[in-house]
Parts: sequence; C-alpha cells; structure tokens
Amino acid sequence: MELGAIKSREGMTILGAAVIDDVLGIILLSVIIAFRPGAGIEQARERLLDYIMVWLRASPFVEAHAGPIRVLVLVLLMVLFVFIAWVGFKYAFRYIRYMGQQPIAGGLLAGAIVIGLLFAWMAEFIGNLAAITGSYLAGVLIAQTALRDKIVYRVQTLTYGMFVSIFFISIGLEADARTIFAPLAHLLRMTREEWLVVTFTLLIAAVAVFTKAWGCMFGAMYAGFTRKQAFRVGVGMISRGEVGLIVASVGLTAGVIDAQVFSMMILMVLVTTLITPIWLRYVMADRDEEDAPEEPAESGN
Repeated sequence: MELGAIKSREGMTILGAAVIDDVLGIILLSVIIAFRPGAGIEQARERLLDYIMVWLRASPFVEAHAGPIRVLVLVLLMVLFVFIAWVGFKYAFRYIRYMGQQPIAGGLLAGAIVIGLLFAWMAEFIGNLAAITGSYLAGVLIAQTALRDKIVYRVQTLTYGMFVSIFFISIGLEADARTIFAPLAHLLRMTREEWLVVTFTLLIAAVAVFTKAWGCMFGAMYAGFTRKQAFRVGVGMISRGEVGLIVASVGLTAGVIDAQVFSMMILMVLVTTLITPIWLRYVMADRDEEDAPEEPAESGN
C-alpha cells in the first residue's frame, strides 16, 4: 500500500493468494488438532466426539475397531459443523442485525462478537477443530453481508486498540530464544545437540523465505506473469503474519509442538516479517521504472 502497488496486478494477486494461504493453513491446523496424538476415546469428555465414542464403546464391534470408527465419526462431525455453520448463519445474521437496531451502545459489535465466539465454540465442541476455524468462518460469512463495513470498523477499533497488543505481548512472553542461541556464547564447548538446534532454526527460516519466494514465483509464471512480475509476487508472499503466530500458539497449547519448536517458529515469523518489506521495496523499484512514461524522442530538426 505504501509503495502504491496495492491495486497493481501483483498487489491484487498477493492479497488474494495471502487469503487462500491463511485459509489452507487454518484447515491444516484444524486437521492436525483433530487427529493429534493422544486424542483417543479414553480422554476426558470435553467435546461431542468424546461423548459419542464413550457411548459407542459399549458395542464389542466398536471396541475392536475404535480407531477407524473414531476417524469416521470425526470426519462426519467436521462436515456437520460446516453444515450447521453455513445453514445457521442466516439466523445468526438476523441476530446481528437485530442487535444493531437496538437503542444500546455497541449493539452491532456485541452481536458480531457473540456470533464469532459461538462459531469458535461450535468448531471445538462439534467439529473437534481449532477455535480459530469457527471464528474465521464467521468472519468470512459476515464479510458477505451488507453490514460488513460497519462491523469491520467497530471490530478494528476494539482489536487494534486493545486485543492485538495483548496478543503480541503474550506470544512474545511464551517465546524463549535463549534456549536456542544462548549456547553460542561458548562456541568451542557447544554440544552436537546445541549445534543441531541452532542449525535447524536457521534452516527453518531459510526454507520459509525461499520456498515462498521461488514457489509462488513459479506459480505466478505458470499463471501468465512475466518473470519479474512473478518474482514480485513471490517476495510479497514471504511474510508470515498473525495467522502464523496463532497456528504456532494453538500447536503449543494442544501439545503438537514443544516450547523450543514454538520459539523457532516465532523467530521464523519475525525473520520473514522483517525481510519482506525491505526486499519488496527493492523489487518494486523495477516496477516503477517499467511503468514510468517514456520520454518523447528528440526531433532531428
């Protein structure tokens, strides 16, 4: 936006691809959370899947084939959640509109927050998915309504004024880079495991940068962009934003990754977020030269 390229072909492609990238990341997160290790039928009854499996366990057949049956029930519950969310949003929108018409302060914002929290709860309890999946779906559905702009304005005021700061501070407090880089203070005495941790962290950051840059570049070239245009798209796609932080945080909370891997992911997000604007400004400079009007040739008089 600052470079004046947001309405360009490359800018619009980056925006669209970034949204799809976030959606795919959230879907993968939800699948991993749903099928995470240790989520068997012996766990505490916290979600609808747990109650169903405990009820079905009375059958000898289910007891003998608990694993495949759990997977089948899990997939059916995911589909059920999406169906309920899609069909029920018509009534949810009526509720939001009703709240917006009431003579109370912040009624429209309150209605939208209630629906977002309700969808987040349904995603976890019914679909056995990450809560962000439900709230994200609620946002996608609200964005299709006539109240979109009014709700976006109110939500941005609340989130950027308070919750975004709390989110980033909490993420920063949970990340501990000392466990990764502290051994570098005594290079000659570093163990093999410490060298592997440092190397893996740097490798993760490098892979995150170059796979996005080159992978998206080749995809853009396949879609008809020139090499320079495609490279701009690839560079613009490098940055991992708040969705990457949320995915890492949910993975830590669910026990999918440990604290050390979580710190590596946070460092990777920081590296990609810092390097992208610098690199993007450099590659967009070529675009300014290409788009500059040609000077008229001098006449031979």
